[in-house]
Amino acid sequence: MAEAGHQLLVASAERQQANAEVNFLATALAMPLVLALTAIAVVNALAMSVSARVRKFALLRLAEAIRRQALGILRTETLSVLLIATALGSAVALAVLTALSTGMTGRAAPAVTPLTYVTVVAGAGLLALVATALPGRVALRIRAVTVATVQE
Repeated sequence: MAEAGHQLLVASAERQQANAEVNFLATALAMPLVLALTAIAVVNALAMSVSARVRKFALLRLAEAIRRQALGILRTETLSVLLIATALGSAVALAVLTALSTGMTGRAAPAVTPLTYVTVVAGAGLLALVATALPGRVALRIRAVTVATVQE
């Protein structure tokens, strides 16, 4: 009888291990796709935001602002949005991870390595800066007089 109980425990442990491996593989395959789709959505939103303001950049240029100043405005806007997004995103993630950690381990202490956190924030920042700088440079290449005089 003891032997049968032991075999049931071993079989259950093996099933749990197999399920854990399948879950890990599914997460390992799905996470890059989720990150890629999120990056595409972020780049698209930022590029559209910049390209929608081409006329405003032309007016800035006509008001004697140099190209560097207009790009500086874009960079400042991007960094301020990144700061706010990092604070809000971190707060939401902390709340969700704390609830998840409490439910799974009984402790309200989610495990997040500082290197992972800094890497994610730095990656998002780099993505945001590139996604605004490139469309901004393209938008500022067009002659300001041409853009400002076009009828909407």
